[in-house]
Amino acid sequence: MRPYCLLPAIVLMLSACGSGDRCEAPEKPVLLNAKNLSREQRANALGVPPERVPTEPVTESPASLQAYDVYVARHNDAVQAAYCVDSEAYRLAI
Repeated sequence: MRPYCLLPAIVLMLSACGSGDRCEAPEKPVLLNAKNLSREQRANALGVPPERVPTEPVTESPASLQAYDVYVARHNDAVQAAYCVDSEAYRLAI
């Protein structure tokens, strides 16, 4: 392969990273709470279609909120792990 064939690719890569580029720290994730789940999140936690989850507000006892604890814990763990990866990538980019 001739070296002048690679020139457009090199120019394109260098033009993508200019002096005006800057890295920004990732935003802190919002952690879920079993009391503040949306209708869709409750449906996902229970494994049912969203239309089967009641639309009216329900006062829930602590015992009934336990059904959502596993979903909330899994979601929060995944969000925290993604934040750690993004945060580490941000530190390496600086």
